[in-house]
Amino acid sequence: MKTKLTRIVALVLIIVSVLSLSVPAFAQTNIPKNSTAYVSQSEARVRAKPDKNSTLVKTLKKNATVKILTTTSTYHGWYKVSFTAGGTSYTGYIREDYLKKSSQQQEPTLTNWEIEYGTSTYRIGNSSSFIQNIKQDLKTWAMNTWYNNTYPQKTVYEAMGCFRTMNTGSKYFDDATRLAVRYFQERKGLDIDGVVGKQTKKALYNATH
Repeated sequence: MKTKLTRIVALVLIIVSVLSLSVPAFAQTNIPKNSTAYVSQSEARVRAKPDKNSTLVKTLKKNATVKILTTTSTYHGWYKVSFTAGGTSYTGYIREDYLKKSSQQQEPTLTNWEIEYGTSTYRIGNSSSFIQNIKQDLKTWAMNTWYNNTYPQKTVYEAMGCFRTMNTGSKYFDDATRLAVRYFQERKGLDIDGVVGKQTKKALYNATH
């Protein structure tokens, strides 16, 4: 009898362990319905349903604001939200650990170039999706110098030579990227160090947006 009871207890413990692994752990943020919340992580993916494998509706950047439509008691670990992006209204679901109530202490609002290029300083050897954004905008700037005749023709040919070997589909900051950054910095009157810091980001964003 004792052996049978021991087996039953062991079986119950196994079942409890399996269930605890199958249910995701979420931080309980308890944001009330109809409240305004903001994205507290670097980004938050909005899903069509309260499921991480559901269709992606939109990816929101840090500090983006949303309206809470339904609390997490209805959808375990998820808030149903509404928001506007690019003039279009959206509705979807965000995991609760990606949101904070707006009345809670909010981190400083990022500038446009920090949202686009991140807050880190980038140099050769680094890898980031933000570096890919920087490379793509550097290429855009180079093309604009060609079509708009912003600089003398000789300068345009030099610019295109710098960017020819830069892979804009890569997230890696290689030597070709460093040369392109140095060229951009020279033309914009910045410190020519091949490092993408605050001033270079600001100048690049203003030149391409």
